[in-house]
Amino acid sequence: MADPILQIRGLSKSFGALKATDAVSLDLVPGEIHALIGPNGAGKSTLIKQIVGELRHDAGSIRFEGQEIGTLDAPARARLGLARSFQVSSVMPEFTVLQNVALAVQGASGESFRFLRPALGDAALVDPARFHIAHAGLEGREAVPAADLSHGERRKLEIAMALALRPQAFLLDEPMAGMGPEGSRQLTAILSDLREEAPILLVEHDMDAVFALADRISVLVYGRIIATGTVDEIRANADVQSAYLGEDA
Repeated sequence: MADPILQIRGLSKSFGALKATDAVSLDLVPGEIHALIGPNGAGKSTLIKQIVGELRHDAGSIRFEGQEIGTLDAPARARLGLARSFQVSSVMPEFTVLQNVALAVQGASGESFRFLRPALGDAALVDPARFHIAHAGLEGREAVPAADLSHGERRKLEIAMALALRPQAFLLDEPMAGMGPEGSRQLTAILSDLREEAPILLVEHDMDAVFALADRISVLVYGRIIATGTVDEIRANADVQSAYLGEDA
């Protein structure tokens, strides 16, 4: 297995007597989708907040591309290439799809934001923006204001904007939330291809999507990882069946 891009070791966080994350260790390697699943209240949100820098851990380490990032704030981690999507969106609803993605391309270039109209005349911004829009499955919707997009299209726009940031790893938090069956199928296909751009740590309750996408799955219960393995290994794990999947999984 390749060296991890993201490596978490012994990560712990307590709120008084409650251990929200308890010595959690997991990693993310190039080219994979590593799913993190668990029942409500398992500590997934707390773990994600620690990884992206919104919450400081009590113990353990977080390494990204070999660098310890546990003392960095969230913007610094994002600048290193750790892209989070779907939890806090930076989409501007009054701007079109193309405008939103072009601004993301501009931000990734390190330039200060210019007036929007001149920026959209710059092929160095517009051409990559159109490429990312097509990659995310929104080709033909460039002129539509973000406010007029369907829920599923909004998810795709967020993917296009994340791609524009040229991330080294994606952290996707409940991307299937609120999606119908067809929308989930479309997004599953997009995410399957996305792992070639950068590996994905996927937090998701939709088990059909998880089983279709994941190369590995880690199961978090009461703040602890109780199992990590392939889809078949997790399906067959008696502890996982008892704690989360149910006997019919």
